Parts: sequence; structure tokens; C-alpha cells
Amino acid sequence: MNEVQNADNNNNFAHNRIGSQTAHKEKLLGTPEAVLNARREREEAKAKANAHIEEVLREHSCHLPQKRCMSAGRDPSKIYFPHCTFVHRCSEDSGCCHSRTEICAPKRTHKVEKYFFANANVSQVGDIDMDMDVDVDVAAAVDVDLHAMWRRWLSRRSSSCG
Repeated sequence: MNEVQNADNNNNFAHNRIGSQTAHKEKLLGTPEAVLNARREREEAKAKANAHIEEVLREHSCHLPQKRCMSAGRDPSKIYFPHCTFVHRCSEDSGCCHSRTEICAPKRTHKVEKYFFANANVSQVGDIDMDMDVDVDVAAAVDVDLHAMWRRWLSRRSSSCG
């Protein structure tokens, strides 16, 4: 029985005592309610941060190239329509690697042909003359298979490439 009483004597909650940290927070925030609200807000923020982590882990996988917008054509004297196209790529900012020591890089790529209307005299967006020249931009590479690479290995590899 004495053990139980001693345990209760050391239990701040049993005697409705507050700890030194809580007392300091009350002094800073003004009221016990403000301390509880601050604690509640912190718990909500932690839950949102955990949900964000789960979203990143679920949505970004290092085996799914991401859709990226690229400018059309390389000839600055021409106006291309559409002015951009979409290809699937991986890159350092893909966010699919789960560690800052890794970087997303393609295992294989292949080139795709994208067709654009090209004319130096397009008066306004959407004003397409069906007799305009058609250009093919064959330089768009699409990443096929992706994987995480160690950044240290990648920097050694790129420095050894000619």
C-alpha cells in the first residue's frame, strides 16, 4: 500500500501539480488554456507533417518518370505552336528519392518525335494557318526506367565522363 501512495506522491497528475516546463509555458503564454491550445496546435502541425511525409512516399516512386513541360523547337527565328510539349523525365527535383544522399537518374532513355507548327509570322496565339510549316523536334529524350543513385557515385561517374 505504501508503494502505491509513494507512486501517487510522485505523480504530478494525481495532485494536479504542473511541471516546471508547463509552468514556464504558462508564464510565457499567459493562461493554462493558452498552453493547451499551443499543445493542440503543435500536435495538429505534427499530424499534418506526418501526412505530408506519407503523401510524398506514396505519390513519388523512383520508377515512375514524371511529366515535365519542355519548350518547343530550337530555332529562335521561328514561333512554334504549341509553344511547349510534355515528356516524362526524372531529375534531382523529382522528389522521389527518400534520402538526400540519393538522386533520381534514368537507367534508359529513348528519343521521341514531337511535331509542331512552325512559322515566323504567327500573329497571335491560336491563329494557326494550316499551311504553316511543320517541324519535328527529335531531341526530346524520354526517361524509361528510373532508379535512385548515390550522389557520391553520380559525381564520380560524371567527373570520369569525357
